[in-house]
Amino acid sequence: MKLISVIKENHNALCIDCFGYENISPYACWNKGPRDCYIIHYVIEGEGFFNSTRIGEGQGFVIFPDENNEYQSTTENPWTYFWVTLTGDFAKSIINEHIKLNSNNIFEFNLKSDILRLIDVIFSEKSLLSNTKAVAYFLMLMSHHQTAYSNANNANKYIKNAKQYMKVNFHRKLTICEIADNLNISDRYLYNLFIKHEKISPKKYLNNLRLNHACNMLKNKDFTITDVAFSCGFENVLEFSRFFSKNNKEICF
Repeated sequence: MKLISVIKENHNALCIDCFGYENISPYACWNKGPRDCYIIHYVIEGEGFFNSTRIGEGQGFVIFPDENNEYQSTTENPWTYFWVTLTGDFAKSIINEHIKLNSNNIFEFNLKSDILRLIDVIFSEKSLLSNTKAVAYFLMLMSHHQTAYSNANNANKYIKNAKQYMKVNFHRKLTICEIADNLNISDRYLYNLFIKHEKISPKKYLNNLRLNHACNMLKNKDFTITDVAFSCGFENVLEFSRFFSKNNKEICF
């Protein structure tokens, strides 16, 4: 275990008590009971249980004062975690502002590399930290949360707007480059966003829109194949037929 303590300053609105890093599983536990402070834990590797909920790398949990909690490592895949202990009138509001907790006080994070760099800096300190310096480290940690949250919001915004643009314009000749240009991002960035968050490419999403629309039109005998082709953004029936033959295997009538 590594531990960096902080010089106690009782009159501050935000006090950091210590930073810790635990990688010895028998000590990475807490029997059921309350604590008198806030503790934020980040699971860096392995798995464990927080109040009977199994969590692992990329997840964390927050302990609030005077609430009964318990946690322990698994035996088959022992966890390693980083934690920060804090008190003060502002502690709860800062946690709630920057960390998106579920109903079990568990959160997801994609900050492993940032946290490991911060750990290296914090544990390179040779003496007790002043509260001012400790708070600076803590706020740096919270800023990583804010950046990640902002990036996620931007990703959601771009994907939502891209889907809407496709929905409105799939009836004409439409390219992924045009969609990306409309969003003021690159087509590569748009592709990466869709793969990461939607598990399909934007081209595949656009194709699925056209296929679903084509299938619905084909059920109505009032429409000709030419009507369907033009309605889906194709210039002629041959082009549409090739597209439909290649892609319709995933469509269920």
